[in-house]
Amino acid sequence: MSDYIPYPEKKNKFDSLVMNYIAKKIFEDIEDTDAYDLDILDSVGNEIGGLSQGNQWAFTNFDRFILALKQIVGQDRLRDLLDSYKWIDEMDPLFIMNMDEKTDFNKISACLRKIVTKIDGSTYLPSELEHDGEYIENNSLEFSKQVSKALTIMTFLLYTLRNKGIPTSIDFDKNIKPSVECTFHIRPAGTFAECLSFCKEYKMVDSSGITNEGIRKLVSIANDLVEGDMLNSKDERIENQVRNWKKIGEIRNV
Repeated sequence: MSDYIPYPEKKNKFDSLVMNYIAKKIFEDIEDTDAYDLDILDSVGNEIGGLSQGNQWAFTNFDRFILALKQIVGQDRLRDLLDSYKWIDEMDPLFIMNMDEKTDFNKISACLRKIVTKIDGSTYLPSELEHDGEYIENNSLEFSKQVSKALTIMTFLLYTLRNKGIPTSIDFDKNIKPSVECTFHIRPAGTFAECLSFCKEYKMVDSSGITNEGIRKLVSIANDLVEGDMLNSKDERIENQVRNWKKIGEIRNV
């Protein structure tokens, strides 16, 4: 079967991808950029740290161009011009890089909002109770970072179940963080200590491993991932857990 794609079709797909990514960068505040996180830029966009081979990916020529465009034209004016793209602000840039023309953003967004709400609800709802409706704004953290945190915690639980015990900090860096990226196309967030503390505090794990509450939460989130069409990654790395999430998502009564 030929891989040939006619120019009009290829251009249409490529332009759409580029436009989505540019819009994401326009709506991204400096404090949310990789360059700011790595102390390359300050809060107004001045370069305060040098680039090295290890961090130059965080402030590329494209990043410089977007920063200059914001400063010359004005970020508010650019956002007004791209008002129909404002939904993209809540999406992780890695997810945008992997989107295609078939991606149903409304479906994906509803799924992620349910997941964030369920994880956030763990902090104030009694065990075995959770919000199962629309997203509830109960966190000052940017939404895309809430998504990253929620999926990292749930991947931590998945590995706890698979390994029949709590993962180590080495497992967290070597397996769990890459798993979040290649399974969901969303960057991981938080540290091993933060994930472990959260899961212990809200009784999802104990000294012996995952608890019944942790399993219940895992199944609930897996169902959301399946129904929300979030398990389409074709990444061939061994850390891709699409198959395991789908298996758990087949369980309905816990």
